[in-house]
Amino acid sequence: MMKALLLLLSLGFTQQTFNPSGLWEVVDKDTHYRLVRTDTGIHVSLGADHAQFVEYEVDLSWTELNSYEGSGYFVALLGDGRECRFDTEWRIVLADPQRILGVTSRIVPEQEGCGIAERAESALQLNRIRR
Repeated sequence: MMKALLLLLSLGFTQQTFNPSGLWEVVDKDTHYRLVRTDTGIHVSLGADHAQFVEYEVDLSWTELNSYEGSGYFVALLGDGRECRFDTEWRIVLADPQRILGVTSRIVPEQEGCGIAERAESALQLNRIRR
């Protein structure tokens, strides 16, 4: 009986939902995102001034418990002064109240213009800074 009770309690804990609203930092990078829970999911934007990103806007929709995916765009300031807009996709899991894991688009711009030379997925880990 005690084992069954512990199993039920542990299942209830793992199925807990977390509110991701707040400021998050990308692990090993100087990038901060502000996440805001919406009626349909999560909105992601820049959380602080950034040397490379001028603007960053992504809307994520709930897919299953603590999992979200969606798309948006960012405007990057390239080394030669160009500002280019690129589409991006995110898939994340709210691992616990302090950590988010996922993948996002990694884009290598063309040498000239605002085309894409290479697009791939990149691992993403965010740690909560504050609510």
